[in-house]
Amino acid sequence: MKILNIFSDRNFNVKLKTQLIASFLTMTLLIVSVISLLVYHSVMSILKTQSKEMVTRQFRQSEYNILNFRDQLEKMTGMLAINKDVQSFIGQSDAPDEATRLSEAQVVIKSLDKILSTYPYVDSISLYRRNGEALFDSGSGSWYREDARDVSPFYSSAVYDRIVRQGNGFLWDGQMDSTQFRLADRAYPDERAVPYVTVVRNVYLLGRVNQSAVIAVNVKQSEFGSIFNGDSGDVKNVQYLINADGIRISQSDSGEIGSRAELADRIDPAMTNGSFAIRSGDQTKQITYYRIGGTGWTLISEMPEAEFIRNILALRQLILVAGAVGGVLALLLSAYWIYRITKPFNHLVHAMREMEKGHLGVMLDETPSTELGIIGRRFNKMSQSIEELIEENKAIEKDKRKLEMEALQSQINPHFLYNALNTIKWIAMVRKELSIVDSITTLGNMLRTIYKDRSLTVPLQTELAYIENYLKIMNARYGEGVEVSIRVPEELRDCRIIRFILQPIVENAFIHGMTSKSYQGTISITARRDGDDLIVAIADNGTGIPEKRLALLRESLLASAVGSAPPSLPGGSIGLANVNRRIRMQYGKGYGLAIESRAGSGTEVSVRVPAIAASKEKEGASGNGGDYRE
Repeated sequence: MKILNIFSDRNFNVKLKTQLIASFLTMTLLIVSVISLLVYHSVMSILKTQSKEMVTRQFRQSEYNILNFRDQLEKMTGMLAINKDVQSFIGQSDAPDEATRLSEAQVVIKSLDKILSTYPYVDSISLYRRNGEALFDSGSGSWYREDARDVSPFYSSAVYDRIVRQGNGFLWDGQMDSTQFRLADRAYPDERAVPYVTVVRNVYLLGRVNQSAVIAVNVKQSEFGSIFNGDSGDVKNVQYLINADGIRISQSDSGEIGSRAELADRIDPAMTNGSFAIRSGDQTKQITYYRIGGTGWTLISEMPEAEFIRNILALRQLILVAGAVGGVLALLLSAYWIYRITKPFNHLVHAMREMEKGHLGVMLDETPSTELGIIGRRFNKMSQSIEELIEENKAIEKDKRKLEMEALQSQINPHFLYNALNTIKWIAMVRKELSIVDSITTLGNMLRTIYKDRSLTVPLQTELAYIENYLKIMNARYGEGVEVSIRVPEELRDCRIIRFILQPIVENAFIHGMTSKSYQGTISITARRDGDDLIVAIADNGTGIPEKRLALLRESLLASAVGSAPPSLPGGSIGLANVNRRIRMQYGKGYGLAIESRAGSGTEVSVRVPAIAASKEKEGASGNGGDYRE
């Protein structure tokens, strides 16, 4: 269970430390794997290229050797064709007797012996006349027959037929063996067929073309194969020679000679050399070919791909072992360092859980000089200030309730107040003082708005009705010289607004804006929507506000927004600061009052609040008289 607790957590599926270790190991192994794969394939490509270049260089040397060998044999065969003993032998059509003819054959055989001693790689030389007379000479013996057409397979071979039809020139073949040149009546028990590479040509009697013979010079396949196979003895790397028809004419494995190479069709006829890979059974082979100019022969090398990667396999094993050891070391080192790095984080998580349980004032003892240390120090500062923020919040709520209470009017018993107003109203009516009656009716409507609804917000229409009643009383007091203009779209009159926040603004416009103008002027109230906000503007054409006092007034609004005590202002404009503070406390710092004024040109105060719509309610704010008792 303790082991499981190391890797798990009751709030997380996997601990952060485990995730970091796993991520580090995954990235490390991924990078190492990609690099190892790239190295592996790069080395493979280099080895294949080097092998191809090496085989090509070997093939060029083999080409030189083969062409030199062919040139020597063809020159030797040409010299033999004009040899005087050979010419004399084929020039005698009818011998006087058998002994004389046999003696003439012995002379030719002696000449052939000299050739064999001069060219040790030549195994045998044969001479075949059209009339069946034949000679055969090799290091193991010599034969002569007057008519060998029924004895020697060479007369019925395709090579003999082709050279006779060809006429001049040489013909090379690699599909024949020693038994096809035998002149004996029977085969000897210990006689073995020796594969040959044969070059044949026609021999014509000088000055006469109707009498001719065929000379065949034979070289053992083993001797010929050493020219291009070399002495490497690598049986896995198979090299052989094919002719223009794709037939194998020379190969170390004599059993394959005469068969057609299947991959001959894949050799590009337009290329002198090249390479490609084929799949043979359960292994892949790299094929390299090289055309020998002027012969129609092509050298081919087949090398298993395993030969390329013998050293690579050892390298791959080394990479795997190194990767495994590196992975273990990376795991240990990453576990140690990640533990050290995440230790402050774990302490921070523990402290946060303690705070979650309600243990305020928790502090971190150690804070490293890293980003986690910055977080730890911020946490300590946060922990220290939480209680202060709670107390400050309580104070704000207390001030909010106080302001709401201050917004309400005196808690005089409304029944007593309504009865007193009714009494005064009837006395005025008896005395026919209609202006007093109208003023008392207006005051009653205002008091009804104050006492009837105690909610924090009211529709804008209700607040405007209250302002209209207020201005009626003020005009009655100061001589009816101030005109009131209210231009508010119908769709905005239903928006909710804090109660009694327009009255202090209108009072300032009336008292401070119109005093020096003998209370003669205009106060306009407009409203518009700005996005999701409602802006109510109260403007007057009074005397305006001097620049210095305007600056102090704006400073007062700013101080009320941040919760500090507003500065004292001449003329008593503390009401505007309180209105601004109420708006900020209710809606946030993005809302409140804005003042624009110019001395001698009037003042405009804008109120920005959220545009919160509500259903219209029937308010009796603009009643036309009657009993005010409820």
